[in-house]
Amino acid sequence: MLKELQIRNFAIVKDLHIEFGSGFTSITGETGAGKSVSIDALGLCLGARAEASEVRPGEERAEITAVFTAPADSAAGKWLEEHALENGGECILRRQVSREGRSKSLINGSPSTLGEMREVSHLLISIHGQHAQQQLLDRDYQLTILDNYGGYGDLLRETAEQAAVCRKKKKTLDEAEEKRRENASKLELIRYQAQELKGMHMEKGEYEKVDNEQTRLSRLDELMADTGACLGLLRDSDGAVASGLSQVKKTVQEMAAVDASLSEVVKMLEEAEIRVEESYDEIRSFGDSLETSPGALEKCEKRLSEYHTMAKRHHVAPQDLYAHYEDLIKKYNELRGGSLSVDEYVKELKEAEDRYRDLCARLHEARTEAAERLSAEITGHMKELSMPDGHLRVAVTEAETSSYPSRGTDEASFLVTTNPGQPEGELAGVVSGGELSRIALAIQVINAARTAVPALIFDEVDVGISGPTAAVVGRLMRKLGESTQVIAVTHLPQVAGQGHHQFFVTKTTDGATTETSMRSLTPEERVREIARLLSDGEITENALAQARNLIAV
Repeated sequence: MLKELQIRNFAIVKDLHIEFGSGFTSITGETGAGKSVSIDALGLCLGARAEASEVRPGEERAEITAVFTAPADSAAGKWLEEHALENGGECILRRQVSREGRSKSLINGSPSTLGEMREVSHLLISIHGQHAQQQLLDRDYQLTILDNYGGYGDLLRETAEQAAVCRKKKKTLDEAEEKRRENASKLELIRYQAQELKGMHMEKGEYEKVDNEQTRLSRLDELMADTGACLGLLRDSDGAVASGLSQVKKTVQEMAAVDASLSEVVKMLEEAEIRVEESYDEIRSFGDSLETSPGALEKCEKRLSEYHTMAKRHHVAPQDLYAHYEDLIKKYNELRGGSLSVDEYVKELKEAEDRYRDLCARLHEARTEAAERLSAEITGHMKELSMPDGHLRVAVTEAETSSYPSRGTDEASFLVTTNPGQPEGELAGVVSGGELSRIALAIQVINAARTAVPALIFDEVDVGISGPTAAVVGRLMRKLGESTQVIAVTHLPQVAGQGHHQFFVTKTTDGATTETSMRSLTPEERVREIARLLSDGEITENALAQARNLIAV
């Protein structure tokens, strides 16, 4: 329950400290006094978006503190324990907003995120406002109302989880099919390129061999002339190396016969003779190899041209063309061998969809049953709220969809009739503004009565209601306050009079500044305030007498 609310420098509030009790508390005040300011301020402690304009003019920052009871065994108490924020059975939410728009959030004195503040606040208090009337015309919101009422939260969560599984598997399948299409295009291109290169009948290292052969053949005459010259110098001409070396060896042998120290030189010269002979043979063999068939050079140049042309088309160097061909073959085999098993993904998605459809069917059955109960409860409240011939039916239908909605495939619509013989129709086309207000209030009271949240706030949800209907609303609020804390901002004396407690909001100004304040009313002050509401400002004895009759005891 909400124990205390302290507001400093928020909007037209300078400093306000309120202590709340259990039961039903009504808040009244003159029009424009700022009855809903405290609710707006409390919203910041519940994680609402902060605006710099909310800081009171002339002040540096606004600060709002809300103190709630949070026993260890409550949902909020368990949340605090899980986040190591327990504080002796209390939850203190504090929000600071600076003039520059910066915001600071604290839970039990520890800095927190707005997400954390929203999480815990949903376990502490629920605010119902006038906007619910317009929301009520929206079909998605109608489904939300039904689901909040139904009591099948575990089934909803399971359906949402399975919907997420289906979406994930569908995405995987789509990606696999797209990958397969991409691979098919790549395979076709690689196959074409590889086939083109295969037609060249290349061999590893062939380009280098042909390139060297082309260079040799293009200088054939020069090589043959040089070969003949070398052979002549070595043996085939006067003064050749071979004959000169033989003469030197013979002379040294004669010298070695006189001086044995030259015997090693003789061996060297003998080896030199052998090397010269071997060199001669090799050069002669090379010369013999220079004889080639006609057209050999042209053939080499044609082959090199093929390499250069194909290399240009494949954007590689000619000497890298064979390696490029091998790489294409490797990629082709990898793409063929690594193709994703689309059929397996199709099977997995079908299994997930079957599970999802089963949950949707179970959810539809649960919703249909809950819709009957909710229809009866709303209709009952409509009769209490001065709509004796009113009837509302919650219709649940299964929609066709190719996606996987988290809330299943159902749609809900609130069909209403307010007069005998009148056919059912959508809310927007059947009810008046006042009737919509009463239906919205009935739904909020029904859902509030089923909530586990220990505190409820109703912010002027009784707009458009008056007379006997207002008395019924007041009694509903008081009855609701017997099981949970209820705080209602109201302008109706019949509602305010049913409160266990009552606060009065006033606004004062000195011409330069404006300030709103709120205080608890004594029993006699309550009588005068209810009388003021009854008489539209002028308090008469008759109004006072009526006020005493309206105040519940």
